[in-house]
Amino acid sequence: MDSDRKQLFSPFVLTAILIIADQITKLIIMRTIELHTIGFSAFDGLLRIVHTRNLGIAFSIGRGFSETLRSMLFILIPLAIMAGLVVYYFRTTELTRLQRWAIAG
Repeated sequence: MDSDRKQLFSPFVLTAILIIADQITKLIIMRTIELHTIGFSAFDGLLRIVHTRNLGIAFSIGRGFSETLRSMLFILIPLAIMAGLVVYYFRTTELTRLQRWAIAG
């Protein structure tokens, strides 16, 4: 793979690592910490790991929606945003190397 292509695609290694780490930590928390309890606390409670669930999207938006509509929104909105970012990422030549890593992360 030539240098330009490698530089273009290498930030997506970070994307894969972040997705895998996110899913693993969620699985660990779900299996080891009871729902609505604090599983870990440090610095006099400044840092806490709490097992909780958000039934809405960001900031509980859509919490009152039906389960079907919420599920569709949880899938469609992130997919649309990611698709837009990927299209922008590959079509623009104006992004710096740092900006490409930030988008991929």
